[in-house]
Amino acid sequence: MDAALRTRVKALAEMADGVQVIPLAAVRALEQEFGLSRRMVELVALEAGVLPRRYLRSYGTVGLAGQTKLLRST
Repeated sequence: MDAALRTRVKALAEMADGVQVIPLAAVRALEQEFGLSRRMVELVALEAGVLPRRYLRSYGTVGLAGQTKLLRST
């Protein structure tokens, strides 16, 4: 499932401010499609190098690795 989800995340990603991002609507669609929580979909996206759009503002401060660490801690 991880590989399939990762493939879908990459397919739904778009560029914003020079970063690959996935919109919230796409995250919600993937939640339904794969039966996962938003947190799990966002973790897979981050691990695939795709930033959930809602984290774009903090990207410059924490980066992908930092955002992944923050999300894992919740």
